[in-house]
Amino acid sequence: MSLQIEVLQSIEKDVDILATEILRPVDDDSNWQPTDLVPDPATDEGCAEIQTLKSQAAELSDRLVLVTVGNLITEEALPSYQTAFNRHVGVNDLTGVDDTPWARWSRAWTAEEKRHGVAMSLWARFSGRINMRAVEATTQHLIGNGFDVRTGSDPYELLVFTSFQENATLVSHKNVAQQAGHAGDRHLQKICSLVGTDEARHARFYKAAARLVFNADPDGALVAFASMMKKQVGMPAERMYDGSNANLFADFSEIAQQIGVYTSEKYIEIMELCNQYWNVEKLVPQSDDARKAQDFLASLPGRYRKLTERRRSREVPVSSFTWLMGTRGT
Repeated sequence: MSLQIEVLQSIEKDVDILATEILRPVDDDSNWQPTDLVPDPATDEGCAEIQTLKSQAAELSDRLVLVTVGNLITEEALPSYQTAFNRHVGVNDLTGVDDTPWARWSRAWTAEEKRHGVAMSLWARFSGRINMRAVEATTQHLIGNGFDVRTGSDPYELLVFTSFQENATLVSHKNVAQQAGHAGDRHLQKICSLVGTDEARHARFYKAAARLVFNADPDGALVAFASMMKKQVGMPAERMYDGSNANLFADFSEIAQQIGVYTSEKYIEIMELCNQYWNVEKLVPQSDDARKAQDFLASLPGRYRKLTERRRSREVPVSSFTWLMGTRGT
């Protein structure tokens, strides 16, 4: 662990530069806030636009609405994610106001992420499609149930996890935006597009920060990457619960898979992206453990594809969710 801390301290200047390039100044005119993305009910024009929003949302399939809600709840569980970040020595914020590059990044990242759930919740409330009380209860359950990031307190594994997870949320939000656009819902399309753009910036930070670690300590980074992939990257909302459905996350994931928002193939593609970005196969490891990790990582996408080919989908009725005001059976 002492070597990891030394490495993380040695790259702090680069991390600071990277964060400055990627974060958006809060008061910049180009920086969005959730209320910019939905109608203002305090004005006549806004009230009329809410009706337009509702009519557009009415055209969305039940399954796309359910996946959107699952993504919303995932974003609203943000307190669990910053808590997880702060468990990792070397990148944590010990006092809550530490002036290190890692601490400043984690707070600013959290602040940008906080907007996502708020914007999506405003759309959901105005859409007329969603039982907001059930969604709020699910969010409360999820935060209360916690989130096991499966990295222990290993900061290298954390950077692998966040690199992977931010790419996964990018894919999910962008695909919802695309499908919403095809259905004619320009409000949801815009919200999810902007959320996805944030996730893309955040993914870029974590991948680049992890690459700094790979350059400084390739053996340690390889072992951490392999360790994380052996445990599988845990999905942030895997402990979601609405008070009745014990299989809620599995049902949500199945629908996301079936409508193409987030699939097993995308998981594999992100794995390949990380392998390529960090030059995993071109590294020259010095230890036996690192060489074994390298071999494992190089072969993993192919092994997962074989498993995916044998995957069987299952029917998930939309009636198993409490999140919809009424179902259309689609």
